[in-house]
Amino acid sequence: MTVVSPVFLAIGLLAVAAVYLLPARVPRDLILLAASLGFVAAALDPASLAGLAAFVLAGFALLRVVERRRRPGVLAAAVAAAVALFWLLGENDVALGAALGLPRPEPVVLLGLSYVMFRVVHLLVDVGQGELAAPVGLRGYLGYLLFFPNFLAGPIQRYEDLAPQLATPSPPDRDGVCAGLARMLAGGFSTVVLSGLAFAVFRWAGEAAALGGVAGGLALGVATLAFSAYLYASFTGYMGMAIGLGRLLGIAIPENFDRPWLARNFLDFWARWHITLSEWFKLYLFNPATKEMLRAVDRPAAAPWLGAAGYFLTFFVMGIWHGTSLSFAVYGLLLGLGVSLNKAWQVWMVQRLGRRGYNTLSARRWYAVAARTAALSWFALALVLVWSDLATVSASLASLGAAGAAAAVGLVVVVVGCGAALGPLAAWLSSGLGRLTHSAGTGWLIAVAQAGAIAYYLLVVRGVVPELIYQRF
Repeated sequence: MTVVSPVFLAIGLLAVAAVYLLPARVPRDLILLAASLGFVAAALDPASLAGLAAFVLAGFALLRVVERRRRPGVLAAAVAAAVALFWLLGENDVALGAALGLPRPEPVVLLGLSYVMFRVVHLLVDVGQGELAAPVGLRGYLGYLLFFPNFLAGPIQRYEDLAPQLATPSPPDRDGVCAGLARMLAGGFSTVVLSGLAFAVFRWAGEAAALGGVAGGLALGVATLAFSAYLYASFTGYMGMAIGLGRLLGIAIPENFDRPWLARNFLDFWARWHITLSEWFKLYLFNPATKEMLRAVDRPAAAPWLGAAGYFLTFFVMGIWHGTSLSFAVYGLLLGLGVSLNKAWQVWMVQRLGRRGYNTLSARRWYAVAARTAALSWFALALVLVWSDLATVSASLASLGAAGAAAAVGLVVVVVGCGAALGPLAAWLSSGLGRLTHSAGTGWLIAVAQAGAIAYYLLVVRGVVPELIYQRF
């Protein structure tokens, strides 16, 4: 299931029509809930649908328990139960459970479950801590959890932001409708054409890596970059479709990306990439974990270093969230190392140079390019463990023959070199496209060009529309 599938588009358009045609007869939140239930039923097979239903109902039962008994121990047990049930039902490594001697059935829910889990945990914590004033009813609970534009891969919108809009969405004016349609078209172009072309390059480069030697290493580097481009184009395209459809429904869906190629460092990258996921982990893991470490150590001078430790823990867990195999554990380790070393470097440089000196250094062009290159390259190399695994990567490098070391160096050179050029190039392109998009009389030309490119890619090139990889997590 993708956001450019006929089912998603049909349900979206029917929901928009119903919201505008039936508001006097049927409550809007009920219309959107019916659309969401229809989408979920179409997207999942019967076994996955049953597993999702079990998780959703169990979450509601836990929510009722937490509402009635607002104690820290009850809240902690409820959150642990929700996460444990997610692990049993979700797409994780069956072998890990066997290695630990734990009963681990085959996963049954492959789409959307982790984002539902995030929303359930958010509700449990906020209700348990008294953050939500009014009780959460079953209709509001289901509408929030299953809202179909956000179901496959987020964004992770908070209940207090989304629920009131579901009940009384604000109808957009003509400009809002045009903006929503334009955003959906741009999202479709990114999801279909840009993502499809990047995915084709990724597959070609992956096959070329089998050549061995330096050429194979360079091809592996190209595959690494192409996968990063595919992931970004696919994910931002999905978000464009979701946000545009939300505007047509009169609902504000938050942005999930903010030009990550302009990141000043790895910490700034994660403030721009999958923003709602980063904010969720910051709110529900980083902040409480760091607070507990500060309470335990109680040394003001250690606070910045404990912040680095909090970052490592948070991003390591974020990596494990993608899957419980050893490859994802290493992926989480790389993410954790990236952000914690970045934070530790900042602390050390401020101690050596002072705040003003460090800001002066950060403003220098060569330093900014080096920091951006390190951030983008580190992320691209870490992503290898998302589309491959440790055993496959080791075997691929070994198969490159006597020049394996040179090939590995070639991989890093390609990724780092492109990372250095990507920031300025993307900034220049986005600036030019931004001026063109906002120029009078060019918006319709861009829309026609995007629609034509989508049609040409699908009908003439017969290109593949790859899946949105984040919908699996």
